[in-house]
Amino acid sequence: MGLRGRDIALGWPRGWHLVISSPAGIWSAARREPDLAILVGIVLTLPLELSKQLFPVELLEISRLGMIAGFVALAVRSVRRTLIPVPRSIVLAIIIVIAVAGLSLAATRWPNGIRIEAATATYAVFAFFVAETVRDVRQLRIITIALILSAAFVAAVLLAESVFDFYLWREGALNVLGRRNGTFADPNIASRFLSLGLLAVLAAIAILRELSGRAFIGLMATAAMIGAGQALTQSRAGWLVALVPLVVWVAFVRPWGRALKPVAAALFGFALVLVVNATVLVRVTSTAVDVGDTIGAITDPNNPDNPNRPGQVGNGSVGPPLWMDPVIDRMPLDSVRRYLARAGVAMYLDHPLWGIGIGGFQPQILGPYADFIPADRISAPVSLPHTELIRIAAETGTPGILTVILLAVALARVVWSARRAPPPVARAAGAITLGITSIFVASQFEGRLFEEPYLWLLIGLVAALPEVARRAQPIVPGPLKNDDIVARV
Repeated sequence: MGLRGRDIALGWPRGWHLVISSPAGIWSAARREPDLAILVGIVLTLPLELSKQLFPVELLEISRLGMIAGFVALAVRSVRRTLIPVPRSIVLAIIIVIAVAGLSLAATRWPNGIRIEAATATYAVFAFFVAETVRDVRQLRIITIALILSAAFVAAVLLAESVFDFYLWREGALNVLGRRNGTFADPNIASRFLSLGLLAVLAAIAILRELSGRAFIGLMATAAMIGAGQALTQSRAGWLVALVPLVVWVAFVRPWGRALKPVAAALFGFALVLVVNATVLVRVTSTAVDVGDTIGAITDPNNPDNPNRPGQVGNGSVGPPLWMDPVIDRMPLDSVRRYLARAGVAMYLDHPLWGIGIGGFQPQILGPYADFIPADRISAPVSLPHTELIRIAAETGTPGILTVILLAVALARVVWSARRAPPPVARAAGAITLGITSIFVASQFEGRLFEEPYLWLLIGLVAALPEVARRAQPIVPGPLKNDDIVARV
């Protein structure tokens, strides 16, 4: 029997019963907490990037329709003056991020800059909606479950694509080495999302002390599916980035048993794909070799037998020399990312104050900075920036880099304060921090930082932490006053 609406709205949905609740129960819960229902709907549909095919305007997706509803709800709250205060440092940092990008757009007016600025502003408002909606630990848990469910769905789609050999979309662009993208446009972004889904599984197990047997088995199965889905994306950078938060989580979360089991389940799913898919096994092997060569290039840059040694032909070291070349050559970048990074650094060095303008990287590297493209790439060059910090520096100059630092400091202050919160909130803050960190690191290999909706979802959760922590504090009764004693008598 499914849970009733009151159970969903007022209590923590135990196990996976939230999924099989009756439609009437879900509708009743949505009526009680409409803003939370909107947010859950957004989280569940965010992976459906392929839904843009359903709309005449490519900027629209199902999740963005939900965001519009959330913006309306946020406006209603503002009119009714029922908004909850969020940390001013985060609000100020977000406003500055948008303002700097907006000034850059107004000054240069690159066509792609309009899309970047619109996405950043839209997702920033979404972050405020998240902060205003998530008020307590129960709601935080519900969002965690929604993220886990969406990750399980994407992993299932990836497995189905591999087993039945089909693509939901973009087959012509992605049918290389059998890489699977699921519902996302890019397999690298699918890999990034699955990393967040696994972090949500880890957080759920660490935060929830009372898990039924069915719920625990469901979480383990989800972790295994996510691991298998990660393998099928064949995202080498995604694999390496995903390892960092997992190692940190296992190192700091106690007891180790609870931290190790979901990680082991994910690794089991990953290894199972290696057994049955030779292409993925070759990809993993080549990744291990490249990682070894990169480490060797950093520790022993003068080794003539290392194909990745600094200055090696084909590594992108063409074009005018830069004083930062020794630093770039030691970065773990392939040949494409290397020449993109060098071109971006050159753009910044030529325009350190305001950059070339937001959205100007691609037209500039195909124009004045084409000398940085190797000869074997000039006929079909990759012009999309892959290293996000370098793109921000190139397009918005020093002010752009300072906005990133300002936002990071504002978020770090709130997260640091959450360490004194009750254990569920403190552990959630740790998981959110790892999620933001993994997105930031991944964007240095795949791009898409401020255009990543999950970054703003997590920023919104950080902004919600002070209110969540306040409501999670146990109520300690104070000493009775004389009037209270007389009243009770």
